[in-house]
Amino acid sequence: MENLKEIGERIRKVRKELGLKQEDMAKKLGMSRNSIIRYENGEAVPSRKFLKLLEYEFGINPRWILKGEGEMFLPSDYEKKKQELAKIGFPNIKYIPVIGYVSAGIPEREEWKIMDWIAVPESSRGNFALIVDGTSMEPLIPKRSIIVVYEISSPLELKDGDIVVACIEGEYVLKRFFLEKGKIILRSENKNFKDIVIDPRDFEIYIKGKVEALYLKF
Repeated sequence: MENLKEIGERIRKVRKELGLKQEDMAKKLGMSRNSIIRYENGEAVPSRKFLKLLEYEFGINPRWILKGEGEMFLPSDYEKKKQELAKIGFPNIKYIPVIGYVSAGIPEREEWKIMDWIAVPESSRGNFALIVDGTSMEPLIPKRSIIVVYEISSPLELKDGDIVVACIEGEYVLKRFFLEKGKIILRSENKNFKDIVIDPRDFEIYIKGKVEALYLKF
């Protein structure tokens, strides 16, 4: 995955800039050497903990690591400014991956991979983001919007009307979730689209996650 390869190269560059061997960096960050190796080789997405440790321990800019933007090192007065902003309620941020598209219409099979990263408030539960392809959730969620999604462990976490990313027989779709008489109803905002009615005894279905926030893409 090219994006991860580029991130891995920047992590390797940071380590060399700091004059550390892989085992030295692992020890300082309280991680395994294997984790550092996997990050540098582009075999795994850097964890939020890893990025925070780089930021706090060495002053490394997480935006530079993930997107190659800005400078490798944060400015010397970064921590002071961060504390000043916190006093007035300005939120800290974290970065989550944009991993591809989700159909707002007919369920479609998707091959997701990291396309980009977006900044969201640190308090967000979002694990990943998707670009909406289709018009079934308009006008609430326009086509080409970016949705922030957090993964759930069980449909019991949902209530009727929640907007979810559902997987039906391996194909993904963005809809409102309803549970009626033992069947799952996936409903559009756009009244031109019919409900998708699923009996879990007949179809393999699971809920990938719940939509937490919407960003309009212009």
